[in-house]
Amino acid sequence: MRGVLVLGALFLAAFLLARGNANAGVFLFLAVVCAGVAIVVAFAKGLGRFNGTILAGHGWADRNLLVGGLLLIGVLTPWSIAVPSLHWPQIFGWQSPVALAITGALVVTRIGPMRRYSAPAIVIAGLGLTAWAGWLSAQLLLPAVRATGFPFLPIDLLGEGWYVAVLAFAISVDGIASDASGDERPARPREVWPFAIIPGAGLVRLRYPGRGRLWMAATAFSVFLLQANAVVPAEFQFYGSLGGLPPPRPRGAALIPVALGLVIWLASLRDTGQKLRLEQNADPRYAHVPFASSRRYSRRALLDRGLRLGLGVTGGISIASLLDACATGSGATGPTPPPGATVIRALLFDQVGYDPTVLQALANKFRTLYDNKVFVSIETAHYRELYESILAAGLTKPAPYDVVALDQVWVPEFANRKQLLSLKDQIPDDARSDIMPSLLDAFAYKDTNWAMPHVLNVQSLYYNKSQLRAAGFTGPPATLEDWYMQMVALRRRGLVPYTDSWAQDEGLVSDFVRIAAQYGGDLFDANGKPLLQQPPAQRAAAFMRQLIDDRLVRADVAASDEPDAMRAFLSGGVTFTTNWNFVWGAMNDSLYSQIVGQGSVAPIPAAASTGKNAASVSGFLGLAALANSAHPDLAVAWLRYLTSPEVQAQQTAELPIWTSLQNSADLRKANPQIGVFLANLANARPRPKLGHYVESSSVLQRHLHDLVLGTASPTAAMAQAQAELIALQARFSS
Repeated sequence: MRGVLVLGALFLAAFLLARGNANAGVFLFLAVVCAGVAIVVAFAKGLGRFNGTILAGHGWADRNLLVGGLLLIGVLTPWSIAVPSLHWPQIFGWQSPVALAITGALVVTRIGPMRRYSAPAIVIAGLGLTAWAGWLSAQLLLPAVRATGFPFLPIDLLGEGWYVAVLAFAISVDGIASDASGDERPARPREVWPFAIIPGAGLVRLRYPGRGRLWMAATAFSVFLLQANAVVPAEFQFYGSLGGLPPPRPRGAALIPVALGLVIWLASLRDTGQKLRLEQNADPRYAHVPFASSRRYSRRALLDRGLRLGLGVTGGISIASLLDACATGSGATGPTPPPGATVIRALLFDQVGYDPTVLQALANKFRTLYDNKVFVSIETAHYRELYESILAAGLTKPAPYDVVALDQVWVPEFANRKQLLSLKDQIPDDARSDIMPSLLDAFAYKDTNWAMPHVLNVQSLYYNKSQLRAAGFTGPPATLEDWYMQMVALRRRGLVPYTDSWAQDEGLVSDFVRIAAQYGGDLFDANGKPLLQQPPAQRAAAFMRQLIDDRLVRADVAASDEPDAMRAFLSGGVTFTTNWNFVWGAMNDSLYSQIVGQGSVAPIPAAASTGKNAASVSGFLGLAALANSAHPDLAVAWLRYLTSPEVQAQQTAELPIWTSLQNSADLRKANPQIGVFLANLANARPRPKLGHYVESSSVLQRHLHDLVLGTASPTAAMAQAQAELIALQARFSS
C-alpha cells in the first residue's frame, strides 16, 4: 500500500509541476486513482483486523473490495467526453445501461455464491467494454464529425470511467485465473487460452502469477501511453465555448503505444504457450510430448508420488488416479451417509497426507468399530481455503465440521478464539512417551494440547552428487561454512550452486527460520518478542544477501517458491536446494527428474560455532477437533484413530509420528535414508508460535523480500521488521 501512495504522490507532484500543460490532468487523475486504491486496501485490511472470521465466512478479500471500489468510481465518472461543438454529451456510468450491465457482471464474478456464473459474467463484461469503445468509434464515422476536418481518435471520446472499468475487468480476470490455478491438475489448453486474451492472465492460470502480472503491468503502461495521446476534455470545453474545435494536430504518435501493446500481447501469448507446453509434459494425457528441461507439475501429484517413492513404496496408486483424486480444489471422498447414522465431518488438507482412497478405506474401517452407526464424511481443501473454512466454522453452532487439519502455526490463533477442543486429557502417558516432545509442543499452546501431529514435513538439503564430484568434493557439507566454500567452488566451475523459495510467500519465512537456526537462533523468544536484532537473525540476513551478491543463487530466486526450487534442482540447473520431504522421491522418478541416480539428501548443515550436526525448520500438519462440534467425543475418537500407531504402521508412505515406528525395521527397509530425515526432524525449529502469526508472517515476508531484491540492506530490513513486529505485538496484546 505504501508503494501505491508513493506512486500517487509522484503523480500529484507531476501534476503540480506541469499544471500549465493541457495534459496535466492525466497525472491528477492517476494520483486520485492511486489514493482510491490505497483507501480501499486500507479499508479491507482494517475490516480483516476488526473481524477476520466475518470476512473469511463470506469470502471477502482485498481483491473483492478493490474491484468494488473501482466499479464505484467507474459508475460515478464519465464514460464519454463531452464535445460541445458537436452537441456530443458527457455520459456518466450511472447514466448508461451498458456501463451498469458491465458493472453488474463484474460484481457477479466476485460474489462467492454466484461465482459459478463467473465465466459468462466476465464474457458479458468484456463484450460490453468492447461494445462501448466500438460504439464511440462508430460515432467518428458520422458525416457531422467527418465534416469538421478534426483528426478525432476513439480515445478522445473515452472517459475515465471506461478506463477504470477496464482496470476492474483485468483485476477480475486475474482473480478468476488465480482461483482456477488452485486446480492441481496440469492445465489443458482450453482452460488457459481464454484467459490469455488478457496479457499475462493465462500465466496466472498456469500458476506463474508474478510473471503474468508483469505482462499485465506492461500492458497497463501501454494503455497509459495511449490515453496520454488523447485530446484533453478541457480543450473541447474551451474551444466549444468559442463555437469550434481545437486546432488540428498530428495524431500519428498514438500508433506507438498501439504497436507496443500489440507486441506485448503477442509476446505474452508466446510466453503462455511455452509454459503450457511445460505443463503438458507433466500430464500423462500428453505422454507423447518429449521431455523438457523444466516442467510445471501438479503439487499434489509431486507430494503424493514423491513421498511414496521416497519412503520406498513399490506399489500403489498411479499418477493418473492421483490426478483424478485431486481434480477439484475441495470435495468429499466418500459416499452418502446411510439414514440414521451419526455423521462425523472431517475437513482435511488436499495437498499432503493420506491419499483420498486410503482415507475412505480408513473411514470405512472406523465405521465398523461402531457397528456401522458412525459415518465419517471427508472433505478436502487447499491451504488458504482450509484456514478460512476453520475461521468461518467458529461462527455457527454446531460447526459444519468436527475434525479439521491445521498448520502448526494456526494453533495459537484458533486456541485464542476458543475454536479448538482441548486434547490435554485425551493423550495418555504411554502415547506421550512414544512421541518426540517437539511434535507435541508444535500443537500445544498455553500448556494445552490442541491437536495431534499427523504429517511431519521437515526441510532437508538436496544435492547433486555428480556436480559436487565435478567440483572436487566427495560428499555434502558438514557445516554451514563448508557449504559456502562448496558453493564458491561450484560457481568457479560455471555451475549455479543453489536456489531456494525466496518469493514473497510463506516459504520465505520458513527458509529464514531455518537459516537463523543454522546460526543457532530463533526469530522470537518464548514471550513472542522478536529477536531480529540479535546475532543469529542478523547473520542469517547477511548470509542471504551475501549468497545473492556473490551470485551463488539462481537469478530468479526472488520469484521462486518451493515447487520452482524443486524444478530447478530436478532439471540439473542447480547443485543444492533445501526443500520438504516430497523432493526425495521425485528426484529419482524419471517422470519428473533429469537427475535420476545423481540426487541425494543430507542433513542441513549448521554453523560450526553451534556445535549442532543439523538445523532445519518444521512444517507439520495436525488434526484437531472443533470446540463447537456436534459430536466432540466421536471427533476425538476419529482423529486418535487416524493418528494411531496401528494405522500409521500401514502407511509407510508417510513419516510416522511414533518414535517406535520411526525406528522400526520395516520403515528403515522401505527408506534407507530415513536417518537423514530423522536428523533434520530432531533439529527442526518451528516457525514462531504467535496468536497473530498470519500478520507477523506478512511483515516478515515483506521485509525479507526487500532484502532479497536489494531494496533494503540486511541491517535495515531487520530493523524495520523488528519495529513493525513490536508494534504488532503491542496492538494484539492490548
